[in-house]
Amino acid sequence: MNQQRYWNESALVLKRYSAGEKDRQVILYIKGVGKISAKARGAKNLTSPFVSRLSPLNTCRVLMYRAGSGYWTITQCETLREFTPEKHSTKKAIIGLTMMDIIDRCSEPEHVNDPLYEVTIETLEKLELMIDEKKMEQLFDIFQVKIFEILGILPSFSHCTRCHQKIDPEKISGWDMLQITCHDCEKFNPKKHARETFNKEYLKLLNYLQKNTIEASLKISMDEDQNKDMKKMLRTLWNAQTFSLPKSFDVLESLHA
Repeated sequence: MNQQRYWNESALVLKRYSAGEKDRQVILYIKGVGKISAKARGAKNLTSPFVSRLSPLNTCRVLMYRAGSGYWTITQCETLREFTPEKHSTKKAIIGLTMMDIIDRCSEPEHVNDPLYEVTIETLEKLELMIDEKKMEQLFDIFQVKIFEILGILPSFSHCTRCHQKIDPEKISGWDMLQITCHDCEKFNPKKHARETFNKEYLKLLNYLQKNTIEASLKISMDEDQNKDMKKMLRTLWNAQTFSLPKSFDVLESLHA
């Protein structure tokens, strides 16, 4: 990140928490900058302009300075876009906050990743306009696929992960989201009976979601069983990561059930 002492940028508010009796620590994601943590002094006072402006999901223009110690402090804040899903749908609010938690957990401080910022903003804009809760869930699943793609978590669907030879999707013998194996390698895989595999048709679906826009992906129609399998696959990928899942994932799954 640029080492200048003052910064005036638009920022997505990921989360906030108490920092003493009067202050709040705010986690922001800024395009071209990445994730940063900054203190908002007096933000817990009811008369402070920070009270509502620095709420998670909001996009704000913030003026900050960086002290010699390296810590950022917010001095001014202007709301550019207020997102208040809790007024319309509990599920919409939980999805939005879970998205913020995901971005916080999978991004490093001051590491620029503009695609991560852009796909999050686009997803929030679409979520805000949605009424159908099934479509909200589908949008959230698409968002996760996009995040996995940006972070390089999704396995290659064109090569065997054991022998690294190019593989025809029609000849894939084993697929469990973490590795894709050809027929020859699968015969000698000692864990082939212990792992949970998925329908190979989902390869085509995931390839489509990776290569197409969120708008185009939302036009796909999936039945209840396909939705359940999609969520199971995404959970498998999350469980393979080093960071823990947000607790709101379990809340979403209970609402879906």
